Amino acid sequence: MLFKIVVIEDYKILLSSFIKIINNSEYFITVGGYTNCEDALDNFQKDGPDIMLVDIQLPGINGIEGIRKFKKIKPIMGTQIARKVVELFQFPHQNILSEIENNVLLLLTKGKSYASIAQELNLSVTNIKGHIRSIYNKLQINSKEIIL
Repeated sequence: MLFKIVVIEDYKILLSSFIKIINNSEYFITVGGYTNCEDALDNFQKDGPDIMLVDIQLPGINGIEGIRKFKKIKPIMGTQIARKVVELFQFPHQNILSEIENNVLLLLTKGKSYASIAQELNLSVTNIKGHIRSIYNKLQINSKEIIL
């Protein structure tokens, strides 16, 4: 049985990453990915999720209030499903990106140029480009626009 999941995350790179991870699982399929609760609420009946992965700090309706609204429409997830999800996703914690890659990514999402990132982190532009290639590779993306 495939569990249908809706993901709500305003940070587009995380949303994309969650969807890829979920869709690579043999137990889950993403039926919706949204950057805010309002859009997810509009499509909730159509999506018919078994599980919702919701960011707490969202623009507009925050995640906690969003979950309350979803629960009024349909009880989202029973304890048996929640327990199964936890079991299926348990694996040793590992950071996908290194500390420097996280710093580069943060500055990149703030609209900084490669040169200003290099200056701020005391690295060369060549090093920054290398870190960005590594970020793209690790997150399986090929465009800066996906990050932004």
